Amino acid sequence: MKSYELDYWHMDNCISKKDIIYLNNYINKNYHHKEEVSLAATDTVTVKTKKHADTKIIYLKEIKNKIDNILTHSIDIAQYRFGYDIFQPSDLDAVNYNTYLSKKNGHYGYHADNSLSEIYDIKLTLLINISMKPYEGGEFRYFNNQEYEIPHLNVPGNAIVIKPHLNHQVLPVTKGERNTLTYFINGPKFR
Repeated sequence: MKSYELDYWHMDNCISKKDIIYLNNYINKNYHHKEEVSLAATDTVTVKTKKHADTKIIYLKEIKNKIDNILTHSIDIAQYRFGYDIFQPSDLDAVNYNTYLSKKNGHYGYHADNSLSEIYDIKLTLLINISMKPYEGGEFRYFNNQEYEIPHLNVPGNAIVIKPHLNHQVLPVTKGERNTLTYFINGPKFR
């Protein structure tokens, strides 16, 4: 398969249970702010939010030491597997900490990630499963001429990078709590 034909790349067992616990505890106590609901994807017909999750924002510099190996690997994948021209991560980049709760029907309907900037585009979306306890539901699916599921992301400690323009969703969490980190790998505008 040629690299331009890839939709995503997965990385298994890339973060320890100890670091997963640390990240959840640290972010819940030290996040910068919560994502405004108006900034999440909305349905263009109903104008209702597609995202039903609690999202806390933290700066990369505060958790970089725990995810640096994943970030370095993701940058390498972006450049050498996908062939993208990308920016190096900045300490002030935002990282989304997403909590999907079964008691709140946590899910995220089909959407694509994009930049509103005139200077840069999102080249890849990095997702890291940092759930501390088992949960049910919350499967990650994307659409590219047909629907696919990425089972790797169901496992805490695993991560993926996916092309952001592909419509993707998180199915409802039916039991427990699903926690993920989202980091957008940016680069110059696509031409």
